[in-house]
Amino acid sequence: KPPVCIELWAAVRELEPQNPEALGALSTLYERSRDFENLADVLQEQALTLFEDKDRLKTLEKLAQIQGDRLKNDEAAAEAWRQVLESNPGDRRAQENLKKRLLALRRWDDLELLYEESGKWDEFIRLLESQEAREKDPETKVSMLLKAADLWQTKKDKADRAARAYEKFLKIDDKHLGAAEALIPFYEYANNPKGLSEAIEVKLHHVEGEESLPLLQQVADLYENRMRKPDLALDRYITALTLAPTDPQTSEDVERVASATGKWDQAIAAYRAALKAF
Repeated sequence: KPPVCIELWAAVRELEPQNPEALGALSTLYERSRDFENLADVLQEQALTLFEDKDRLKTLEKLAQIQGDRLKNDEAAAEAWRQVLESNPGDRRAQENLKKRLLALRRWDDLELLYEESGKWDEFIRLLESQEAREKDPETKVSMLLKAADLWQTKKDKADRAARAYEKFLKIDDKHLGAAEALIPFYEYANNPKGLSEAIEVKLHHVEGEESLPLLQQVADLYENRMRKPDLALDRYITALTLAPTDPQTSEDVERVASATGKWDQAIAAYRAALKAF
């Protein structure tokens, strides 16, 4: 009668938690009764008591499978596979299963440590990018893109590929300061006025007061001289004027573009607003 046997062996275990006979018997009985939660508990205890590497690895592998496949506990499964790799670092099966669980848990830093040992950064980046393409949750997609961009830049020294990841990122979160700041120097180097202006505009959402003045002047200059968008240039120059109404260069910029566009009414309104502010 399995229930009676389980009860008796459990009583033995209460008296002696690491009794090998009790653990062995309970492992078999719990597996037969498909009591996977208690089976996982017993296997964890067995792993602590076994000294032979072969037996311990076999127990940990079984524990990892039960936690992951039966109990859907990615955290516990990852820990079990990690313990397997501690004893047998070259175990490819354990490596792949640990990667799978860490990916499900979105533990990018732990995955990075795992790939660092092999130096297979291209494989890691491909994994992130392919997973991101299938992912539906915006927050998860963003975290994957951020990690991919960081790896392209820091591990592969490929700023253009990092920029692509940041661009995809901004399509999901179009006001993200970190992505914009990462793209600004890339667009400056790549001589991409459109991308640069868009990144600066994102950054302008996060800065206020005089700190925004050089950004306004920079993006206005891009609109006026690189992108042939004088109306946008005038708008940004006028915004700069409200921040620095006594700056002669700002006044010159406003008047030059107002003359070119014929929009003196906007310039005059800006000057009147500036005078009221004094």
